[in-house]
Amino acid sequence: MDVNEKIDPITKGIYHKEFHVNRFDIDTYQHVNNIRYLQWMTESIPDDIADHYFMQSLNGRFINEAQQNDVMISCTNPLDEPGHFEHSIRSGNEGHFCAAARTIWKKKV
Repeated sequence: MDVNEKIDPITKGIYHKEFHVNRFDIDTYQHVNNIRYLQWMTESIPDDIADHYFMQSLNGRFINEAQQNDVMISCTNPLDEPGHFEHSIRSGNEGHFCAAARTIWKKKV
């Protein structure tokens, strides 16, 4: 994984999940805490991967802010190489992208 590579958000995901931003997702600046975007992206990983693999690496990019009461949509697609995925988070309210990432998952031993 090239850490200098610009990661573009995906517009549609094979796997997706919706989240509602609540007060516990918000930082002191009244924006969603960056770690929440990463958590939401990995929540849309297929159960088989989450149950039998561990995340080996993550390369992410933050694009826009989200705020309390926004509805966030997490999308995930598998890439050609096994265990490699692309992710994005967008606001269902505004439609703008908030974060994008690529992850690599390795089988647990």
